[in-house]
Amino acid sequence: MQQDKAEQSDARGAADRAVVQWRAYSGGPVITVVLSLTQLLMTPTLAKFLDHLRDYGVTPAGDFVASKWIDNSQSAPSLVFPAADDSVGALTVYDDGEELTIEIGHLHHTHFSAYNYDGETNEQRLAAANKDAARFLTDVFADRVYFTVDYAGERCIGSSHGYLDSGDYSTGSVRLPDAPLFHNEATTSERFVWSGPLNKS
Repeated sequence: MQQDKAEQSDARGAADRAVVQWRAYSGGPVITVVLSLTQLLMTPTLAKFLDHLRDYGVTPAGDFVASKWIDNSQSAPSLVFPAADDSVGALTVYDDGEELTIEIGHLHHTHFSAYNYDGETNEQRLAAANKDAARFLTDVFADRVYFTVDYAGERCIGSSHGYLDSGDYSTGSVRLPDAPLFHNEATTSERFVWSGPLNKS
């Protein structure tokens, strides 16, 4: 199909709608469809990710950030889930092509990369990564995952995540790098779950 034009529809005052017109064949009738930007711009990987979330019983209040898809130099296509707590921030899922990157506000990010999974094709490996990313977010939204941000003095020296029921959660543990630079500074950790802060040690 040859697309003759796609333009934002402001005649109806709907900023989230686009009018798409194309001809199925040369000289054929013009077909006009009004689509939401989500339908028009959602990548197959992100659409499948949302399907997996629903399979896990999560119906997120997320918004597709169309501007990031339109201006691909700014960022990868993404889904943004509004913050449950301002100290954590919004959660963003990026479709980086070969992987999904999950950014938890300004605290932490993690990757679900196709090359970390088994499968005969890249599509199968990416599908497995996608499913695990959705399972991870299901646990994040249920406050089963904690995020730690470690500091030496005022400097952030790293972040990590873990499961609250895994036994590795300790309010006094700080991942201190081997570099001697940090050994003479006071270290602190801030810990969060999706719904807000856990503690500061």
